[in-house]
Amino acid sequence: MNLQIAQWIPSVEKLTRWADGIKSASITLLAAGAAAVTGVGAFHAVATDSVSVEPIKVPAPFDERGFSSEIATARLLDEIATFQRSSASEKDRVSILNKSQGDDLDKLQPSFGGLDVKRVQQAVQDSLGIKKQRITGEITFHKEGDETVYHVRLRRLPANQVLLDIYVTGPPEQVLKKTAMAMIEVFDPHIAANLYWRDRDEDNAVRMIDAVLNSDRKDDYKYSLNLRGNIHISHKQFDEAKKDFEQIMAIDPNFAAGHRMAAARLLAEGKLDESLRESEKAIELAPTKWYGYFQKAQALRALKRNDEAEANYVKTISMKPPGPGPYLQVGQFMVTRNKLTDAEAIIRNGLANFRDSAILYVGLGDVLQREGQPDSALRAYGHAIEIEPKNTIASAAKVDLEKRNPELKNH
Repeated sequence: MNLQIAQWIPSVEKLTRWADGIKSASITLLAAGAAAVTGVGAFHAVATDSVSVEPIKVPAPFDERGFSSEIATARLLDEIATFQRSSASEKDRVSILNKSQGDDLDKLQPSFGGLDVKRVQQAVQDSLGIKKQRITGEITFHKEGDETVYHVRLRRLPANQVLLDIYVTGPPEQVLKKTAMAMIEVFDPHIAANLYWRDRDEDNAVRMIDAVLNSDRKDDYKYSLNLRGNIHISHKQFDEAKKDFEQIMAIDPNFAAGHRMAAARLLAEGKLDESLRESEKAIELAPTKWYGYFQKAQALRALKRNDEAEANYVKTISMKPPGPGPYLQVGQFMVTRNKLTDAEAIIRNGLANFRDSAILYVGLGDVLQREGQPDSALRAYGHAIEIEPKNTIASAAKVDLEKRNPELKNH
């Protein structure tokens, strides 16, 4: 089979000529040739804008905690990947880093059926205008009293540009997490804004939105305007949210998430029929996305059409929302319908996907109390407090439950 593939792969010279002549055609042909030689994973490394990270030099306190240069670098990249996966943005996920970009190609034999892999790689990259980048750097430290302050300096090669120059405190794990977030800010400020908003850090979310809207990242404008619109809605700044929606429509009238944001605004303004229509528009434009069904359920609930609302809530959960909020709200809706078993199942479903969600544990505790399971409810509130020690809702619920059930204090 491999010999047959090799017979129809064009020569590198032909590939390059085709690339120079008709770029759109060259992309397809180059992709076919490179994929046949390297496999899908390696071709992804060839045919995407990519950034590789060289092992970052680490100081003695890192080594003492078991964070060698290689381990620290791997942990940094894992933190970046985790941040990207946890973003609830509608923007398509694109990995900004790879641990060993191009390693698959480097491990291959230098030729295959007379075709030089390295030359195919270069032809693909040249034809697509791809520029490979490398990140290198070091972490140093100094003492300020009893506190250790780390200085993270990263540079982007071959341009030798400063990527990060920040001071961070905390244990190595926290330093790497903060560094990962700072790198997300540089590479994808919209995703950074989304993550800050998820963590209720509105100031930094707005700062990153402004960074996008004042940059040349035009493809991200509609996503950041949409996020800003949702922030305005949370403050009941409906006129401002409407302006953001109008800007989105000028960019892309078929942007489904924008119609969902409009539906949320109209719902908050009490314009229920209009909200329902906008949510149905979002579903029409993006039938495989969860948020249109969720917003429709919200409008139907407000219209007291609870059976229809429940059907749309259930549809929402079946589509695996990317955050804990919908699971909690759907669970709470089921409680209002006295469907406690369903409510518990939905919230536990959310916890299976978001095990570090304090709000879901609080919601679970509330349901378990209603089901007459105070022991289990107390454990749920305890989990919430472990995750967020300053969670006043969980703490108050736990104290109240113990007052009403003194015997639980000994458990």
